Amino acid sequence: MEVVGESHYQSAIMAQCGSHTRFGVEHECIATLRPDPHNRFDTNAVEVLIGGQRVGFLSREQAPRMKEALAAVSLASATCGARINGGWRTNQYDEGHFGVRLAVPGWGPLDFGNGRTHGEQRAWPKKERRPRPESSGDGPLLGRRIAFMGAGQSPLPAELAALGAKIVAGVGKTTTDLIVVGGEPPFTIGTRRSRTYVAAIEAAESGQAIRIWGEDEFRKSIASAEGGTDTA
Repeated sequence: MEVVGESHYQSAIMAQCGSHTRFGVEHECIATLRPDPHNRFDTNAVEVLIGGQRVGFLSREQAPRMKEALAAVSLASATCGARINGGWRTNQYDEGHFGVRLAVPGWGPLDFGNGRTHGEQRAWPKKERRPRPESSGDGPLLGRRIAFMGAGQSPLPAELAALGAKIVAGVGKTTTDLIVVGGEPPFTIGTRRSRTYVAAIEAAESGQAIRIWGEDEFRKSIASAEGGTDTA
């Protein structure tokens, strides 16, 4: 389950996981979920605390579900497993915010054994970190800083790096393109709600020169720029 509003609580999050690093962090911890009935924006709000400090809230869709589940078993709060991630910094102009995910299912009944949700004892799967391909330093994409969604085992990052692009870990202040691998506009609701996609939209709205592409759309743009030579 995603936490929202973390951008307003970056200092509180860094108090738990430390500052930015080159490749970001993956810090596992325990979060407390507590209804915030006096919240002036949403009386159903449920705040998320780590180390006693607020780091965000549950989404407006998830908060009533959590609040009702807590009330049903007469609990004022509950704890669950949490993971802080993000927070990369490649240079003074390119850095990412920290985000928080909870080890709580986004659907179905919620189980509060001993005041805990499902997630406190959950072993988070360890992700294998794949090295990002290095830019060739020459080619039609030289100067482009490209982030991906859903790249997985796709060869696309390596292909674009060979054309001179700088492949970055996520959307930062100097990212020029976000490519949704395997997707095409109009993108799915799940894609549009993802943290990476939202970060790109917010960057564009703030005046940053960044564009969101579908994979085929980007390939066609490169083929057109090269006079019909595809990257595949």
